[in-house]
Amino acid sequence: MKINLITYSFLGPTHAYQFGTSRTLVGGLEIYTYDLAKYLQTLGHEVTISQAWCENKDFQLEDGIKVRGIRPFLCQKRSYFFNFCVKEAIENKAEINHLMFYLNAFPFAHRHMTGTCHGLMWDDPRMPFYKREALVFLNDFAVKRLKAIATCDTSLLKYVQLKFPTLRDKIHLVPNYVKTEIFNPNIRLPETYRTLYDKTRVILVPRNLSVGKGCDLALLAFRLLAKKYSNIVLVYVGDGPLRSWIQMNAKKYGLEHSVFLEGHKNHFREMAYYYTLADIVLIPSYASEGMSLACLEAQACAKPVVVTNIGGLTDTIIGGFNGIVVKPNPKAIARGIELLLEDRKLRAKLVSNGLV
Repeated sequence: MKINLITYSFLGPTHAYQFGTSRTLVGGLEIYTYDLAKYLQTLGHEVTISQAWCENKDFQLEDGIKVRGIRPFLCQKRSYFFNFCVKEAIENKAEINHLMFYLNAFPFAHRHMTGTCHGLMWDDPRMPFYKREALVFLNDFAVKRLKAIATCDTSLLKYVQLKFPTLRDKIHLVPNYVKTEIFNPNIRLPETYRTLYDKTRVILVPRNLSVGKGCDLALLAFRLLAKKYSNIVLVYVGDGPLRSWIQMNAKKYGLEHSVFLEGHKNHFREMAYYYTLADIVLIPSYASEGMSLACLEAQACAKPVVVTNIGGLTDTIIGGFNGIVVKPNPKAIARGIELLLEDRKLRAKLVSNGLV
C-alpha cells in the first residue's frame, strides 16, 4: 500500500520551525513521524513524507524514507501556512493520505483522509480571543471532514464526545510510546558525560525552548530553588525562540553558572545519556501539550518526573503515584521539585511505579 504522511515539520534546523536544508528531527512531532514511517515500512508499505521545505524537491534518506519537499505559501515553515499547501501535498496515487497535524485539514483535505492530534492547541490563557476561535474552527472542521483522527491523549476525545457526540467514533485514542531499546535504566554513560555536572544534582528540561513548553517557568522556578540549594543545576536540552531570553535572565538572576543550555541533541544517540545524568526530569508545559514523549522517556530511564497538569500529561502521570503533578506556575513547580529533592523514599516510589 502507498501511504503519504503530510506534515508541516519533519526535517529542519534545530532552531525550531525555520527554513533550511538540515536533516535533523527537532521535536516530538518529527520523531513520531519518523517512527511511524519506519514502522509502516516494516509492514511492507511504501511511505512518502510530504513536508514543508525550502524548495520543491524530492529526495530520499539513507534509510529509504522518501521525502517530498514543498515550498509553502509566503515561504514560511509554520504550521498554519502549510494549510494552503495540503492540496499540493495530497498524492492522488496513494491509498492513504494522512495529516500528521490534523489542523492542516482546512480547507483542502478530502473526506477519505485521516489525521493525528498531538494535543489541543487553544488552552493558552494568554491567547487572544480571535486566535482561540480560529483554532476551535480548524479543530471542528477537521473533526467533521476527516475520516478518522488518532489522538495521543484523551482531550480531543472528551471534547468531541461533548460537542459532536455523533462523531465520537471518528476519534481513536493511540497513546504515545517509548523505545525501550534506547531509553531504559541500564544506560552506560561514556566518560565524557560523567563529569559534565560533577557533584551537583541535575534538573533536566528536555524541551524545545518555547513559552508553550514552559521553559520560562522552569527558569523562574529554579531561581526560587537556587536560594535554598547551592548544589543544583538546571539543564535545558533543546533549542528554540526562548534561548536568548533564558540566557539573558539567567545572567540577570546570577544563575549563569548553574543554568546550562546544551542545545539540540540527537534523539536516538544522545538523549538517553542526558536522562541518565538527571536526578529529576521537569516537563513544565504551559499549554498545547499532548502525551509527552520526553516524560515517557524519562520514566523509562528510571527518573522521577515533575509535570504540570496540562493536556495529556495527566493521562500519563498520577500525582504522588508515578510522578509529581503541579500547576503551571513557578512557585508550584519549585515546590514539586523541592519535594523530590528532600524525599528519597518518594523518589524511589515514583521511579518504581513509573517503570510499570
